[in-house]
Amino acid sequence: MADVVWPAALPGGPRWGWSQQPEENVVRGPSDKARRRFTRAQRVFSVSTVLTGEQFEAFETFWLEGILDGSLPFEWKLPHSGEACDFIAMQPYQVQHIEGATDYPDETGYNVVLQLREVF
Repeated sequence: MADVVWPAALPGGPRWGWSQQPEENVVRGPSDKARRRFTRAQRVFSVSTVLTGEQFEAFETFWLEGILDGSLPFEWKLPHSGEACDFIAMQPYQVQHIEGATDYPDETGYNVVLQLREVF
């Protein structure tokens, strides 16, 4: 498992949704022969979660200092099973400011979208 763990101060999983897609794992030859590249394909996840202002500050600290701008793997939970898994960022996160989108209607929310690759 990775040395860095998703911060406990942040939601334990996606709060607005997620999607999953396995990476290409087939090598095709010249005569339409095909074989698996690896015994198991890595999966790519797009994860969206809404954070409060305080949580977003904690996330930015995690991004910059914990996983060094997404360059280090970290342990989090698979969105569909809750099983611990290592992930690495595929690109910088995206954030969208949303008024009243948290559990507290008077508070500003931040929708953070991460593109992650499963690491094994």
